[in-house]
Amino acid sequence: MYLRFGNYTHAVDEAAVVISKRRKINERGFPVGGTETWQIQGQLNGNSVSDLTTKIQALEAAYAKGGQDIYLLDDNYNQTAHYLKSSDTVSGVVATAIVYPFQNGAEYTTFRNYSIEVQASYDIDGGGGSTGGQNNVVEFDQTTSWQGSGGPQFIVRTTRYGRPIYQQVARETPIMVQQTGSSLGYRTYPVPPPPLYPKFEHVERRQITRQHPRIASREGEREFRINWSYSFTLVK
Repeated sequence: MYLRFGNYTHAVDEAAVVISKRRKINERGFPVGGTETWQIQGQLNGNSVSDLTTKIQALEAAYAKGGQDIYLLDDNYNQTAHYLKSSDTVSGVVATAIVYPFQNGAEYTTFRNYSIEVQASYDIDGGGGSTGGQNNVVEFDQTTSWQGSGGPQFIVRTTRYGRPIYQQVARETPIMVQQTGSSLGYRTYPVPPPPLYPKFEHVERRQITRQHPRIASREGEREFRINWSYSFTLVK
């Protein structure tokens, strides 16, 4: 087997690869994306220290380039089922770590062991195209608050010489209702829910606020939060 990263091809059977794919699950239990990681362990062989140094420099120069594709090829250079294309990811394929084990014995005389971690993150389409469908909603929270019960209204009147007295000024009163909430989208702004009582809404008081998205490294804009507030006056 051959391992190729961009234009750099490891020697045949030089590198052993462990591939792991982990999904990113939102708080509602839906997958919104994932991360694919390639753990590579290999050994460079050379005729001398200077020869190994040249090969190490070539290895590091190759893996220093971000946005490369990585493939596992068979002995005839045919692509296998294991590959990762930068164009299919949101972060690009990048090497996140290169480690050289502690020198021991003949290490760095005729051979040099190494381990490399290559990683990329990707989105999962939730059936809604670019909006991500139901997967796009990471958080949802809504509160409905009621002020009043619709019952009678009393006031307390003071008297000139006696004790204050209660006086009923209305047999029935309106109920003030406030519907507020917040929703967080992974890739786009979610659509706020409709007002609970559209016929009794004070449309002039409606508030829809879109917060600026968070910018994740290499992944672009993520976490789009929207807030809403509806006001109603109800009568029993």
